[in-house]
Amino acid sequence: MDIKELLSKEWEVLLLHTLREANSCADFMAKHGARNLAKICIWENPPLGLRALLLADSMDTKKS
Repeated sequence: MDIKELLSKEWEVLLLHTLREANSCADFMAKHGARNLAKICIWENPPLGLRALLLADSMDTKKS
C-alpha cells in the first residue's frame, strides 16, 4: 500500500526491474539480511561470501 501511495503522487516515477542474476551483490545482501535477526548491521569489510561477487562485479565478469 505504501508503494501504491508513493506512485500516486504528482511526480515522475520510473520503475526498472533487474534480474537477481544481474545484481548478485544485492541478491546476496537481501538473503543475508533475511537470515539475520539484528535490526542493523555495520561491516568494516564485506561479508565473506560477498567478496567474490564484488570482485567479479568490479571486473565486469559474469559468475559461472
